[in-house]
Amino acid sequence: MEKTNGESFDGDDEYVSQMPEEAQEVRDNLQSHAKGCRSVFRTIGVIVKKILMVVGIFVFGALGIGMSWWSFSEIEQMRQLERTPEMPAAAVVGGEVNVTGTAQRMDRTVTSPDTGTSTLYYRYTVEERRGSGDNRRWETIQSQSDGVEFLLEDDSGSVIVDAISSTPTIEAPRQYRDQSDGRRYTEYRIDPGEELFVFGYAELDDGEARVGFGRDGSYTPIISHRPEVEQRTEQTLESGAFVVFGVMALLVSVFLVFRVFRIHHAGMYVTVVTAVVVGTLFVQGFIMMVDDLRAADEAASRTLGEGRSLIVDTLRENDVDVDGSFNDLGSFDDEQYAVLNDEERERLSGARVTMARSVERTNETLTSFPELFVGLPMGIRPLEALDVPPEEQEQISALEEDYEPVRLEMHFGLIAIAIGLFGIVLFTWRGLKSIGTKRTIENVPTSPIEGAVYGLTELKASVSSAGQEGYLNGPLTNRDCVFYRYKVEKRTRSGRKKKKKWKTIKDEKKAVPFVCEDGTGEMYVDPEGAECIGTNRKRRRRGSKRYTEWIIGPGDDVYALGETTVNPETHDDLMMCQDDEKAPFIVAGITEEKLKHRKAFAGFMLLSVGIVATMIGGMGVAGMEMAFGPTMYVTMAGISCGYLFGVLVIMYYNDLVFLRDRVRRAESNIDVALKKRFDLIENLAGIVQEYLGHEQQLQQSVAQARRAREQSEEDSVEEAEIVAENEARNRLFALLESNPDLKGQKVIQEMMQTLTEVENDIVLMREGYNDSVERYNNRLDHIPEIFVARLLWFRHAEHLTVGPGEGGDGAFGPSDGGGATRDGRGGVRS
Repeated sequence: MEKTNGESFDGDDEYVSQMPEEAQEVRDNLQSHAKGCRSVFRTIGVIVKKILMVVGIFVFGALGIGMSWWSFSEIEQMRQLERTPEMPAAAVVGGEVNVTGTAQRMDRTVTSPDTGTSTLYYRYTVEERRGSGDNRRWETIQSQSDGVEFLLEDDSGSVIVDAISSTPTIEAPRQYRDQSDGRRYTEYRIDPGEELFVFGYAELDDGEARVGFGRDGSYTPIISHRPEVEQRTEQTLESGAFVVFGVMALLVSVFLVFRVFRIHHAGMYVTVVTAVVVGTLFVQGFIMMVDDLRAADEAASRTLGEGRSLIVDTLRENDVDVDGSFNDLGSFDDEQYAVLNDEERERLSGARVTMARSVERTNETLTSFPELFVGLPMGIRPLEALDVPPEEQEQISALEEDYEPVRLEMHFGLIAIAIGLFGIVLFTWRGLKSIGTKRTIENVPTSPIEGAVYGLTELKASVSSAGQEGYLNGPLTNRDCVFYRYKVEKRTRSGRKKKKKWKTIKDEKKAVPFVCEDGTGEMYVDPEGAECIGTNRKRRRRGSKRYTEWIIGPGDDVYALGETTVNPETHDDLMMCQDDEKAPFIVAGITEEKLKHRKAFAGFMLLSVGIVATMIGGMGVAGMEMAFGPTMYVTMAGISCGYLFGVLVIMYYNDLVFLRDRVRRAESNIDVALKKRFDLIENLAGIVQEYLGHEQQLQQSVAQARRAREQSEEDSVEEAEIVAENEARNRLFALLESNPDLKGQKVIQEMMQTLTEVENDIVLMREGYNDSVERYNNRLDHIPEIFVARLLWFRHAEHLTVGPGEGGDGAFGPSDGGGATRDGRGGVRS
């Protein structure tokens, strides 16, 4: 047999046949030892695979938990920024502060190493180019930084920023880069005049605000040249990415658990995945909500306390009476505050504006849903709003006008929704299809060939012979087979890194009809249109090519699941073929258990991708409508729960629809056969009446059968119809038996033979129909299918108890073989 590019393996067998007997014996011994070694290596490979999967469970589980909590951390930092309103420098009070201004020098500067620039802060890196080819990369071999205290000024005043005594996250712009002799030198600097955003903790020292980063509080130390909004947006996107990848890692861990313990129960997998995904998102969202409420309340209380202290202390220092309520202070431009200078008035007014904005933002969080119902049991109540004069209220409105909680931008949201919908439709459909096939394999009991009935049947047998087309020859082994898959791969280099990998250049599948037997009978199988899965894998390598063959050969065990129908050539036995494109049709050289695992785990993997797609789509919808935060996590948990609940309902609904359609199809097939049978009876009756003249009883029987057929529902089988046809048929056969000359006519003999074949078909179809009804009714009474059935109005089907030749007392009774009976080969005999 010729191979790709003309390579042939037939010469190997010819060479072996010419070897001396001693050499052949040595060769056989070596092959036997090699077979034993391969068996040992396979066992070791299975053990190693199991160990790697167990390790993967813990690795991916830890990775998923770590990423989820990293996402939590990013959202927490973003929420800290959202809760802390951006304030003018003159309005800074003690506690968490969010200030934007221009950096200016105080007493001294530092000098950058490479350019010698006088600056407020620098980070200097030296990188070296290492590696070769596509693996060349820059590696940092030296990094140093230094800085000084500086002023942050805006139109209202200034604050001191202390970046020396603690180590905040400093994002300085790149000001210089040079490259020479395989090295790259870079300076990141904050020069005087640089626009900066600072998030830290402020303390008042003799009326002067100093922002540091060493005190504990609800803030993340940041000095950045990027705007605050950009910082929050980046944290939001990072949080969304981490939560998605975290859930993906947890799903991989769950998948590996099911693989290691070989659990293929689809309902259990969906339930466990629901618990993991929804539990992770909901618990994380709930914990985040609790922490967010507590931190918001504490931060606002701190700001109120520091602000009150500043205002009260300043007023008392100027001998202003502050014995009344804080809300009764009024405007600092009033006459009673005439002793204050302009700087003090502006500072006290700015402090009160900061306090009012902090209360307003905190109350927005505390009074929203569902935070309100979480905060009340914790004893957290909305804060009392501050009464501020109209001019300060206008200032608050102007400052808050540009504030907007971080939401997904429209284009990001639409992209996320598109990805989600695509993933849900594609992967969910394919996953449900694979699991549906697995559940069909699970729910259809194995039938001996002798007991096979018309309709969907599962067989476990062995290949006994090929059909009329004869055997195929395996392209690699030249072995006789009824199915082979032959794949040729070539070792090539591809990608930027030119890594070697196997590229498939040929993948061929062929199958021919065959006969299988199981000790009780034989069944003809036509595998056209079937999903064929071979075994007996053989692999050889020649040069840069790899040849692999999977086959099903004579004597191999085979698992078959498909529709059995009446053999059109014999009409007295069944054959398996693709009679219904919607029904699964599988011919496999592997065991039923392996096939179930293969289908189940393929479906599990696809559904897991569908869950991730649902999360991405849900994030897109929720992210455009609500601010990123705990509520969105809880919303995503609800969306994921809805998806998984829908998957369960669809899975069980599809099972019931499949079983119900089998009943309807079997019923329709019987009705078609009955119509054909009635036409034959009517034609025979016409011939007999013409020969015998007026035969009143036969005429009445045919008329009664015609009325029964007309009264029956379209495409519905009624037992009264069968009984009426049996009466006419039995009367007709009685007349033929009593008139041998008439019975001997060729036309009547042919019509009687056709009628017998049709009745044989009906016998097989009735058995298949009743078997379908029994499986369908049993599933309707199972949990959880019973809930889906009642919700969606599935009803029990009725068995068919009357068949051809039954229900009448004519001459063609049991002694005459009325109808067909089993023949011990899985077929029927008349």
